[in-house]
Amino acid sequence: MSTAECCLTGNGGRKIPLEFTNLGCMRMEIASGIKLSAILSTMGELVDASVGPTAAKRAAATAAAQTKVGMTEILCLLYAGLEGHRAKAGRRPNEYTLDDASDIMDECGGMAAISAPVGRAFALYMPKLTGTSATEPVKKKAPKAERTAAAKASQSS
Repeated sequence: MSTAECCLTGNGGRKIPLEFTNLGCMRMEIASGIKLSAILSTMGELVDASVGPTAAKRAAATAAAQTKVGMTEILCLLYAGLEGHRAKAGRRPNEYTLDDASDIMDECGGMAAISAPVGRAFALYMPKLTGTSATEPVKKKAPKAERTAAAKASQSS
């Protein structure tokens, strides 16, 4: 999958590229006040859906995942993808804002229309972020009580 496959289509067929970078994600955290790790906890299913084997399976899985992923997560990721590409390509002198990202979401047809391209772009970034492939689930920490019990058990053996 290349970055070219991670473009949104705006008014008049305008291509709007997305690319996730550390800088774009950091700027998203600053602009929104939401940590990427918080978004990751709800994004696994959407990323998995966006890299399905066929367009029909991707569409069905994306629709199911969207019931668990909210507007805030999608908008924040859209912003990070827009800003990551902007900073890397250097074609736009001013940083995007969350309002700009919202306007682009509206221009491209709303949350349903942008979720799969955002998921595909994020799937390309996942190995850089987690060291895992996009189709591997992000491992969540066990609750603190379970970690503490496991640590005590390993110390006593």
